[in-house]
Amino acid sequence: MASMSDDIRRQILLEIALSISGALVLRSLLGKCLPLFLRKLNCTAAAVVHLENSQPVTSMALPLALPQHPDWPEVVQKLSTDLETDSDRMISEYQGRRGPWFGFRLPGFGLLVLARQELFDALFLKDFLPLTDMLARACLACLEAEQRRRVEAQLKRHQEQLELLVQERTRDLQASLEQLKATQTQLLHAEKLASIGQLAAGIAHEINTPAQFVGDNAQFLRQANTDLARVLSAYHELLDAVDSKQMDADLPARVRRIRHEADVDFLMQEAPLAIAQILDGVERISKIVSSMREFAHPGSSEKKPADINKALENTVIVARNEWKYVADMEMDLDPDLPAVSCLPNEINQVFLNVLVNAGQAVRAKVRRENTQKGLIRISTRRIGECAEIRISDTGSGIPEGIRDRIFDPFFTTKEVGQGTGQGLAIAYNVVVDKHQGEIFFESRGGEGTTFVIRLPIGA
Repeated sequence: MASMSDDIRRQILLEIALSISGALVLRSLLGKCLPLFLRKLNCTAAAVVHLENSQPVTSMALPLALPQHPDWPEVVQKLSTDLETDSDRMISEYQGRRGPWFGFRLPGFGLLVLARQELFDALFLKDFLPLTDMLARACLACLEAEQRRRVEAQLKRHQEQLELLVQERTRDLQASLEQLKATQTQLLHAEKLASIGQLAAGIAHEINTPAQFVGDNAQFLRQANTDLARVLSAYHELLDAVDSKQMDADLPARVRRIRHEADVDFLMQEAPLAIAQILDGVERISKIVSSMREFAHPGSSEKKPADINKALENTVIVARNEWKYVADMEMDLDPDLPAVSCLPNEINQVFLNVLVNAGQAVRAKVRRENTQKGLIRISTRRIGECAEIRISDTGSGIPEGIRDRIFDPFFTTKEVGQGTGQGLAIAYNVVVDKHQGEIFFESRGGEGTTFVIRLPIGA
């Protein structure tokens, strides 16, 4: 078989990307991908085997009868053993009773098994291996998403005592997430679901902090109310005695004792402070919930005017737990920036992807060099008929060798299983393809990176 041309390779890459669009369940992903290999590579059988401790634990295959194939047990054992024996080996071959089998290493996951009537040539294999790496990342991303859903479900069970407003918001978000799962037709939906899952624990922490001191101050006021009620009751008794002119000799002393025990002066000083703290906590919770509501709103398929500055402020609040421990935030937003005609929900996702990447870049540098906090700076301004958004970080910058691949689907510099490589590819699609805008970056090694987004104001 001749080596694939660049056009064919890009076409297969695109079809693989589309085939896993929105797939957060491994069997759903492979139910789309494996038929693609059968059609495009003229294979008679295709399977993905998940290995754990060098043993096959799960086999996803097409056709469904493949695990009953007479060669199947020997095929899996031989191919997996060959790849395990030589850690640098990416491909293994096995001549079965009914034809040749090929095993391709899926790093960190298992192997892809293909059966064909003819051999693969070396040039084709060179082109094909990057696709197996993408498939491995996609499989691991699915496992990570399933694990995250289980963790989120457990977290939800342990948060039943959160106050009513938080529970209502959580239900709204869950409904939004279920709706996104149901569509599963665009990469944007899958990325948004993954982002919210990633931020869920941080958002819960941001809400829990003000909720805690609201509860503590409410407890204080309840005790203060009890103490003041005793004092008022004693004063009423004293007034009744004065009016009836039948006062016990020890009554004034008893009233003074009750007032002293209640420490009325302390309560008069501290109660207003407690009320002020409760109001501040409620305002902070309301601001977080409001920002999350605007960020997670499903939006519409039609463009409408949006306040870019407000969208950035909401994104900073929603993603606060991603950057607050490692970076200071500096915002320079043009108050005269006009509303931009856009798809607000998708633009919010672009801002979130870039901001989370900036936080991760700073975190990596701070931990590696054991330095103080870095800085993330967000600015907006009008450039001609476009609104320009700049998001800068003081991370380590983007190496020159990978800069031309930053916006490629499934390209990531993170460890296998820690990133899907979809965030910036989606951002490029939203900004360039859907809004006819621009997105690019400026980076210096060791100093940081600035992502620049330009959106036509009247697009």
